[in-house]
Amino acid sequence: MFKKILALFKRKEKVPTITLTETEVLQWLDNQHTEKLPKIKEQLKEINSGILQTAEQTKQVLVQLHEAQLQNTNIPDREKHFMTGNREAYIKRTHQFLQQLQLLENLGRADEYFSNYIMNVAQYHETTQRPFHIVSQFFKNEVSQVAGKIRDIDVQIEKIKAVISTAKYREWQIAKQEAVEFQKYYDRKQVLVRESQILEKEIEEREKRKKECEEELEEMRKTQEYEQVTTLKENVQDIISKIKLKRLELQETFSSLEQGLKKYARVSFQDEKLILMYLDNSLDALQDDKNLRICMVLQNMKIAIQKDEVQMKVDKKEKTVQDCDKVTKEYLVQYKKVITDLKKQEQELLNRIKAIPIMQDIASKKKEIDAIKEPTGEWKEKLERKGKEREAIALEARRESLAARLTEWAEMPVVLVTKEAEE
Repeated sequence: MFKKILALFKRKEKVPTITLTETEVLQWLDNQHTEKLPKIKEQLKEINSGILQTAEQTKQVLVQLHEAQLQNTNIPDREKHFMTGNREAYIKRTHQFLQQLQLLENLGRADEYFSNYIMNVAQYHETTQRPFHIVSQFFKNEVSQVAGKIRDIDVQIEKIKAVISTAKYREWQIAKQEAVEFQKYYDRKQVLVRESQILEKEIEEREKRKKECEEELEEMRKTQEYEQVTTLKENVQDIISKIKLKRLELQETFSSLEQGLKKYARVSFQDEKLILMYLDNSLDALQDDKNLRICMVLQNMKIAIQKDEVQMKVDKKEKTVQDCDKVTKEYLVQYKKVITDLKKQEQELLNRIKAIPIMQDIASKKKEIDAIKEPTGEWKEKLERKGKEREAIALEARRESLAARLTEWAEMPVVLVTKEAEE
């Protein structure tokens, strides 16, 4: 009982742990392999020597079998001939088997080595089964010795398997392959981290410069020069509003004539295009109508309506005739003059705005801001893509999987840690 109580307070022995940084794994695996390799090669060398020795011994027994004489001289010639054929076949096939034997020198080809031997020995037994039984009846001692040597070779091959299994070479290969794959993803993540840091720094600097430009732009808009620009811009807007009203006025004038013009266009084919232009955009049509042909068209339409060549309801007919008289050449000339004067005033104000030095500075600053915005947006998208790729790598899960694989191979806990500077 006292011993049990003491055992509760007894300190547990610390389990040995191998701690590696992620970049040390491959080198550690190679070092472990290098340390164990000489012993493995020495064992293989010894077994390979034994295989070669057994193969030579087998060949000697085959010579004895070939030269062996029948103990019973009374056997019929036919049976002698039958025995001789099978003995030659058995000896020839056994020689082939021995020639096809390979020595395992490269551990990386262990799987291929064992696969080739299994196929070789299976084919040998299959093709010598009948000759073996027949020849055994005549030369049992020699044939038994050959079979024993083949079994010795089987035993030596099993020893090689045991060496490979004890060395856990296959497990080492799998661990090495996973470590190589992990290193590839680890390196890719480090590249992504560095590239992301560069992008973040560049974006941060550009955002900072953009903010500075916007603040400088705001300061420019507080100057007296810009106040003058603001006043001039307000005047420009007033003129633009007047032009819009004049445009609307002319459009409404032709809208009141729309029904009559559309009907008249069907009978006056030469003027159809001009009529449709005025109905679609009166001001633009007026600018293009240098000789004011529309006045003549309206008068001709008026006559056609009065002669009932263009059918219209009475009340609409009278209204259309009255509106035709309103759109005179003098009216349109005066209208064009007003529009021209307004546009001239607008252009003069715009020129005055452009001539103010602060506007050139503002334009330059806006251009700089746009130049910052365009690549910054692309870089942010690129940064987001790199972030998603880093997540997709799932390095933490890969790290845990590799640590488990190494622990299984090393038969003691292996812990993988990350250097802070690299993370």
